[in-house]
Amino acid sequence: MIIKSCHIAQFGKWKEKDFSFSDALNPYLWENGEGKTTLMHFFHIMFYGLSGERKQDILENERKHFMPFQGGNFGGNIHFQEKGKNYILERSFGLRKAEDSFRLLEEGGKESKDYSENIGEEIFSLDSEAFQKVCMISHEDLSLRFNSSIHAKLGNVSDDREDMQKFQKVQNTLKDAINALSPNRRTGAIFKKKMEEESLSASLYRKKEEEEAVLSLEEEVLSLEEQWKEKTKEEERLEEEVQKGILEKEALGKKVEYQKLQEELEKAHYRYENAKKWYYQNRLESLSEEEQDRLWKEELQELKSKINALKKEAEKPKEEASSGKETEERERRNPLIYILSVTALAFLLLFFFKISGGNLPVPGSLSLLIAILLFAIAFAIYYGERERRNAYLGRRLAEEEKRGKEESLRLSSLEELLSHYHKVEEMLSLEAEEKERQEALSAFLAQGENKKTVENSVADFVSLEEAQSRLERHRKEQELLKDNIREKREEREDRVEILKALSEQERTLQAVREERQAMEERIHILQQTKDYLEKAKDAFASEYRGPILSAFTKYFQELTKTKMQFAITNDLEIEFIEGGMRRSLAYLSEGLQDLCRFAMKLAIFDAMFPDGKAVLFLDDPYSHFDDEKGERGLALLDGLSEKRQILYFTCSASRMP
Repeated sequence: MIIKSCHIAQFGKWKEKDFSFSDALNPYLWENGEGKTTLMHFFHIMFYGLSGERKQDILENERKHFMPFQGGNFGGNIHFQEKGKNYILERSFGLRKAEDSFRLLEEGGKESKDYSENIGEEIFSLDSEAFQKVCMISHEDLSLRFNSSIHAKLGNVSDDREDMQKFQKVQNTLKDAINALSPNRRTGAIFKKKMEEESLSASLYRKKEEEEAVLSLEEEVLSLEEQWKEKTKEEERLEEEVQKGILEKEALGKKVEYQKLQEELEKAHYRYENAKKWYYQNRLESLSEEEQDRLWKEELQELKSKINALKKEAEKPKEEASSGKETEERERRNPLIYILSVTALAFLLLFFFKISGGNLPVPGSLSLLIAILLFAIAFAIYYGERERRNAYLGRRLAEEEKRGKEESLRLSSLEELLSHYHKVEEMLSLEAEEKERQEALSAFLAQGENKKTVENSVADFVSLEEAQSRLERHRKEQELLKDNIREKREEREDRVEILKALSEQERTLQAVREERQAMEERIHILQQTKDYLEKAKDAFASEYRGPILSAFTKYFQELTKTKMQFAITNDLEIEFIEGGMRRSLAYLSEGLQDLCRFAMKLAIFDAMFPDGKAVLFLDDPYSHFDDEKGERGLALLDGLSEKRQILYFTCSASRMP
C-alpha cells in the first residue's frame, strides 16, 4: 500500500492541513511540539478508528486526546493506493461514537465496498495494537511485546487471524485454569482439597473410638433400664405396704378417737354431777334424777327475774340525776350579767372618748359613774348566782350521797344475786357439754365401720412411718437412677450425633477425594493441552524465526559494524550468545538494547511485508543512538526506502538524511 496524500480537517493541533507523499523516503524536520506524533496517530486512527472510549485518562482515551480544544468534529481524508487501485478514505469523529462517520471512495468519487470500517485490519492483516508495534516505530516505545495478530501475520495465516488471536487467550485461560487448580499454590483448588482432606482425615481417627463409646453407653443404658424395672416393682411393693400401714393407722386412730370421746363424756358427766352436789348440798340424795335436773333450772329463772327488777330500779335515780343536771344547766345560764357588763364597757369607752377631747352632750363623770354602777350590779348578780348555785350543789351532793348509799346496797344485793346466778348458769353449760359429748360419741358409734373397728383389736400392726421412710428412700434412689439413665441417654445421643457427623465427614471426605482426583485428572489434561499448544506454537514459530533472526543480524551489523551471535525465542525475544550461553539483552547497555529492539522491529516488518507493500512510520528512532550509529542508521534509510514507503520524522537536523 502507498499513501499518496492526506488532508487534515481538524485533528489535535492540526487544522486544514494537506500533505503529499512520495513512494520512497519522506523525511520531516519539525521541532518538538509541532505535531510529528500527532500526524502518525492521524494515520493510525484513520485506518483503525478511535480506541479507549471508556478510559478516563486523556492519554488513553483517543477521542478526548485528539479532539480540538474548540470542540466540534475532527478527522480528514487519505488518498492511498492498494493493489494498483486508488482510494479515498474519509473519517469524521464527533463527541460520541454515534456521531462518527466512515466513507471509502474510489478515485472517481464513487463509493467503494471493497473495505469496511475495519479497513486497517483488512488491508494490513493486523489489529490496531499490532499495527502500532510493527509499522510505527518510535523512540518512545521500542518494546518487543508481540500479540497473536503479529504471530498470525508472520506465519502467513492471517486468514485464520481469529484463531491466532484466540491462541494467547486460550493459553492464558489454560494457565489461569491450571493455577486455579494447582496443588502447589495455596489458592489452588487441589491444594485446598488436599488441606480439606487432611482436616477431615484428622477428625475421622476418633470414629472407631466414638463407635465403641456408643456401644458401651447402649449397654449401660440397657442395664440401668433393667434396674429401673426392678426398682419399679419394689416401689409397688412398698406402696402396698404403706397403704396397709395407712389402713391400720386409720383403725388405730378410730379406736383412739373413741377412747378420747368416751373420756371427754366421763369428764363432762363428772363435772355436771359435782355442780349438782354443790347446788343441792344435803338435799341431793333425797331428790330424784328428774327433780335434780328441774329444780335448779326453775331457780335460775327466778334469779333472772330478780336481777332484771334490780336493774330497773338502778336505772331510775340515773334519770332523776340527769334531769337535775339539766335544771342546773338551765339555772346556770343567766344572760343579764353579760348584758350589764357590755353596757358598762360601752359607758367606760364613752368616758375615755370624752377625756380624750371628744364632743359629747353627756358629762364624762356621769359616763364613768354609770359604768361603775353597771359593773357593780353585774358583779352583785354574779355573786348572788354563784352563792345560790353553791347552795344548790350542796343539796344535790347530799342527795347524791344518800342515793349512792342506797344504790350501793342494791348493787351489793345484785352482785350477790349475779354471782349465784352465774354459778347456777354454769350448770346449764355443764349439762349442755355432757349432752354434746354424748351426742358426739353416739354419732361416732353410729358409723358401722367405726363400731366394728372399735370392737376388733389391731393385730400385726405395721409401722406406717417406717414404711413411708423406706418408700421415700426407695423413690430417692429411683430419682437418682432416673437421672443417671437420662444422663447416659443424653450422652449416648450426643455420641450418636458425633458419630453421625463423623460418618457425614467420611462421606464428605470420600466426595472431596473424588473431587480432588477429578481435579488432578483435569489439571493433567489441561497441562497436556497447554504443552501440546506450546509445542504447536514452537513448530509454528520455527518457520519464521529463522528469517527474522537473519534480518535482525543483518540490521544489527549494519548499524554497529560488530559481529555478535544471537538467538530468538518462540516469543520473538532476542538473546545474545556469549561463551556458548544465551543471555538476555538486559545484560547490554541501554543504548545497545534500543538498537537491538530497533533492528528487531525492522526485521519483523520485513518478515510481515516481504514485498514491501506497507508504509513504515519512523518517529525519531535514532535519538538514543550515538553519532556514529546515528549516521549508519540514516544510511540504512536509503536502502529501506528502495522497496518501502517511509515517513520519517525527527526534531534534529543532525538526524536528517
